[in-house]
Amino acid sequence: MLQVTDLQAKYDTLQVLWDVSLNVSDGEFVALIGPNGAGKTSTLRAIAGLVKPMGGEIQFIGEPIGGLPAHQISRLGISFVTEDLDLFERMSVRDNLILGAYNRRRDKGHIKKSLDYILDLFPVFAQREKQLAGTLSGGERKMLAIGRGLMSAPRLILVDEPSLGLAPKLVLAVFEALRELHQRGVTILLVEQNVNSTLHLVDRGYVLEHGRIVLEGNSADLLDNTYLQETYLGTEEIPV
Repeated sequence: MLQVTDLQAKYDTLQVLWDVSLNVSDGEFVALIGPNGAGKTSTLRAIAGLVKPMGGEIQFIGEPIGGLPAHQISRLGISFVTEDLDLFERMSVRDNLILGAYNRRRDKGHIKKSLDYILDLFPVFAQREKQLAGTLSGGERKMLAIGRGLMSAPRLILVDEPSLGLAPKLVLAVFEALRELHQRGVTILLVEQNVNSTLHLVDRGYVLEHGRIVLEGNSADLLDNTYLQETYLGTEEIPV
């Protein structure tokens, strides 16, 4: 579904990605892990059209999308749940969700079907449709952002650091929601710093350091990798 080949990107004169290559197949749950500043978010932003690549190629369902504007990429079926969520805090849960279907705004049947899907996936919102988004807890806000990203029925959803700033109990709830999405057939590319828990959740992973892919493999192989164990896996795992 997604093929990234030798991707290079920069901000002004600062290059942040060097020859990053990865792929995500239909229905897969793939993680991009690594430390702060490794280029994980920049990779997602380049795929989503928020950073223009300076080299390499990005293909989505066989078509080149590198350099296309973000709104065109969104219409092709890629949804991006950003780290800072970008919720409209003074708008209701329902209105935030409906905004996620802006590309399909004339299709009332699609909007109703998507709303029903999200409320089934996140039943906490069934009784809170009129509640202001800004009054939700941290974990609920993350789930609302994911739900909004699903409202357009994307082929691929990019999720950036969903556990950031959350207490372990809330991280567990968000990860369980992602697990449920995967079980329902949604294709996910996840960026996370919580390496141990993430590798127990996904099918495959890539490790990014200093703007370069340094390791890749299925989750079991990465969990057994000596370098990864010594560098990243010394922290306590949050059960998922």
